[in-house]
Amino acid sequence: MAEIGDVQGFEKAYSQQLEKLRSADIDERDRKNIRSLVQQRNVNGIQKSTNVGTLNRCRLAAERAHKPLIEFDVDDYYGFHDALELDHDLADGTLRNYRKALKRYAEHTDLDWAEEVVIGRVATANDTIDPSKLLTDDEVSAMLDAAAGGRNAARDKAIMAMLRDSGMRVGALCNLRIHDVEFTESAGEYTVQDLPGNKDAEGTRPFTWARALLVNWLSVHPRPNDDDAPLFTKSDDDNIVSGPGEALSTGAVRKMLYTTANRADIDIDRERVRPHNWRDTTIADWKLDGLSDQQIKHRSHHVEDSDMLSRYGPLEDREMNESILEHYGIEEGTARTPDLEQCPQCGTSVRPGAHFCQQCGLAFDDAAREKLESVKSGARDHTVDEDDPGNRETLTKIAAAADVDPADVNALLD
Repeated sequence: MAEIGDVQGFEKAYSQQLEKLRSADIDERDRKNIRSLVQQRNVNGIQKSTNVGTLNRCRLAAERAHKPLIEFDVDDYYGFHDALELDHDLADGTLRNYRKALKRYAEHTDLDWAEEVVIGRVATANDTIDPSKLLTDDEVSAMLDAAAGGRNAARDKAIMAMLRDSGMRVGALCNLRIHDVEFTESAGEYTVQDLPGNKDAEGTRPFTWARALLVNWLSVHPRPNDDDAPLFTKSDDDNIVSGPGEALSTGAVRKMLYTTANRADIDIDRERVRPHNWRDTTIADWKLDGLSDQQIKHRSHHVEDSDMLSRYGPLEDREMNESILEHYGIEEGTARTPDLEQCPQCGTSVRPGAHFCQQCGLAFDDAAREKLESVKSGARDHTVDEDDPGNRETLTKIAAAADVDPADVNALLD
């Protein structure tokens, strides 16, 4: 029965949440910090209704986290946020409540990642994307180039290419298996299965210029002959508890993007590198490219609005995929658009603004060709003059890579 002055039962709910905190299977430091946080907020006059929510979300976070909250760093926070969204399929409003609670916990315990927590607001259908926050082609190119110097170069470049080319959600990307990807002569298709974390985004969709980087990654994949193997796998260099060869987590992808952006030495806000902004950037580009609303909704796995799309005829997945490839001139006999180029030597689709083909290494302009030749001839000349055997071997590899390894051509051009 409700009591006068507390008809909504917040006092009772607060007591119940305290009892749940007392019996929760969590680290004692987290239990103490959560209790201290809400007690301080009570003393400061924060409403009981607000503290009930803070107490509940902090306790649930401590229960669901892979390590004590007090030991979190910024990468742990972002990885945990991804897990809440993908593994527990929480709504945007619920996620926002978790962010508020975790920010309060981090501020209360003086954790340095508190400032990284952006609470934000729940997006609505009327919200618009801020173009200034989207990734530029130069930024994406710089990150792809920077990844070439990493230990997981082939994998990381393929991940970024798929995010930027397909516009898929990071959860769906991490759920892909080798058998979910098929290659055509100059493009390819991926199939999203009905799995937790895929946001009901099922079906087969096309990709274009990512093909070359995916082929390159699969050539060094740790389990290339296992069709059920994760498409993107962990490695020993990821510093993740579980072993190499297992599926890469969304948190690991996010961490890779941040690390690569830092290595690229570009002045970019951390929020702009998050996986969903790659998706926003890609969808915005499709709009500028002139894809129809129906093609965009299909390719991005958005739920179709029957009123908005009633003027378009119904298309099956295969027909829709073909219409998207035809738009970019990948089908034989169709006109090309300036936004997506095709290598004249091997026919592979390449990313806009590329100076070379990721598949065969062909240079697309005189400046790139001259610089590449300069790198090769310089490496060979120095090899002749170099006395140190180790340095000679390195220079020989550089010259050879420029000739035969398309994955290294972009790094050589810089």
